[in-house]
Amino acid sequence: MNTLVGRAQKDINYRTDLLGEFRMRLQELLSDEAVHTLRAATGKGALTSKWVRATILFSDIRGFTDFCENEAPERVVEFLNQSLGLVINAVRQQGGDVDKMIGDAVLAHFQGEDAADRALKAAQEALEQIKGAKLAKQTGIGIYSGDVVIGTIGAANRKDFTVIGDSVNVASRLCSAAKGGEIVIDEKSLASCDFKGTSHLETINVKGRKDPLNIARL
Repeated sequence: MNTLVGRAQKDINYRTDLLGEFRMRLQELLSDEAVHTLRAATGKGALTSKWVRATILFSDIRGFTDFCENEAPERVVEFLNQSLGLVINAVRQQGGDVDKMIGDAVLAHFQGEDAADRALKAAQEALEQIKGAKLAKQTGIGIYSGDVVIGTIGAANRKDFTVIGDSVNVASRLCSAAKGGEIVIDEKSLASCDFKGTSHLETINVKGRKDPLNIARL
């Protein structure tokens, strides 16, 4: 009897460990927002979408395509992991949530009253770390604050949990406007930050928007 109980307990412990490992790996693949939503919705039906006010951070490696063409695949993966890792770590240290990685780009969002300030601090830290690491290519970052929808999109058998909306698109456009080692942030977001440095202010036209946007280059 004791032997059977022991075997049963051993099997339970094994399955518990497997479940714990699965959860840890799931958290590595999904955003914190997605994991939290999945846990909250378990046993309660479909995942719900919601409007939130957020600051979007979009980063992208400059000249990455050319780099890929001239380097071995192993070198490309090593460089990509190192560069993206520095951005991801900076975002998480400032309480941001990494929504996804898109090739050599990172999409993240920050929520709360000081969202823009934390996003800017994360961007500054990431670029400083990338510069200090003396990587082969630099990264440009765009930051924009606005309303976004957080929820599931896709087909019935394949969905993605993500942030969508005009604010995400604008952050992506600002990122495209940033040079390597540069942050482009909209003027309103910068005004809400505890920023003491120097900035270059200008007005740019953003694709998809009727009115020009006031931005700062840091």
